[in-house]
Amino acid sequence: MRKILSSFVGLSLMVSVCAAQAVEYASNPLTHADQLVVSDQGITAYDSASLNIRWRQLTGEKTHEPVLAGDLILVSSSSGLHAIESDSGNVRWHINTWTNLFPATVGSGVAYLASEEGVLRALALNRGELLWQRHLPGWVYPPVIEGDRLYTGGSDGTVWAVDRNDGRVLWARKLGQEMVYSPLSNRDGGVIVTTFAGDILAFSATGQLVWRTTLPTVPSSAVGLGGRFLFSGLDRQLYALDGRTGDLLWSRPLGGRLAAPLVQHQGHLLAALDDGRLIGFDIQTGKGRELHQADGEPVASPAVQGDRTVLFVKSFKGPKAVILKRRIGNNPVEET
Repeated sequence: MRKILSSFVGLSLMVSVCAAQAVEYASNPLTHADQLVVSDQGITAYDSASLNIRWRQLTGEKTHEPVLAGDLILVSSSSGLHAIESDSGNVRWHINTWTNLFPATVGSGVAYLASEEGVLRALALNRGELLWQRHLPGWVYPPVIEGDRLYTGGSDGTVWAVDRNDGRVLWARKLGQEMVYSPLSNRDGGVIVTTFAGDILAFSATGQLVWRTTLPTVPSSAVGLGGRFLFSGLDRQLYALDGRTGDLLWSRPLGGRLAAPLVQHQGHLLAALDDGRLIGFDIQTGKGRELHQADGEPVASPAVQGDRTVLFVKSFKGPKAVILKRRIGNNPVEET
């Protein structure tokens, strides 16, 4: 079950700044220029205006969330890591592996790649050359970048701080239980991690424990916003924590099983449920209401585009686009 959970909770897109250099994390769908790129048993690029398909790649393969890397889109799949040209869909380079690779994290022309074999790799984006690699116990999840370091962890129940230039381990802290997927950046340059014991722990940049909170469930999909962190749980509840103290601010029932990672828009948290409902929660108060009912199970998080929201749901021919034609916060009027 843990591997199934880890393939789902990756997800929450967070873009930070490192030495004036953008850091890119995986998201599904990936919004790039005038395209929406969706991962679901392959990669499909849609024109963001018309939602017509532009190209498809890796059809039938188990694909993870894509990540933007300049003019490339990096996709981990059952056959390795693929660097796909965003305009044409052609594969520029490909690295074969014998193990499951998690989605890459990209910064300053380097892709940082974690895997179930416990290897953390740094690859140059131009041709995928290996810059360095570090072997860690168990499998390790996609790292988060903070300044000159990477934070990662996994099945060994340890959070690691690694020098992003050469892979040296700067510090390690035992968590007491396996980590739940990828960590999150904290505002002070530290890191937030979750465990299968229900713990949420905040560490400073030097590895000091800042706070620890325990939820009555396994915390999964997470979003950091405005000094607070929001988590969904396997108990189908939504939790908001104060990022400075770890204090619980509010909790609310989701009303169903989350089908894709949480996303935020204009002070609201958007939750796509497996029965096709799109629920909006006020980040400050936790008050929620149904915004839309789609015909099908979402395969990706909702994508907000100006005055409409796009959901991609399962269909026999691949992801089907469902359009909500009013801004988040208004009642939906039409599905196309």
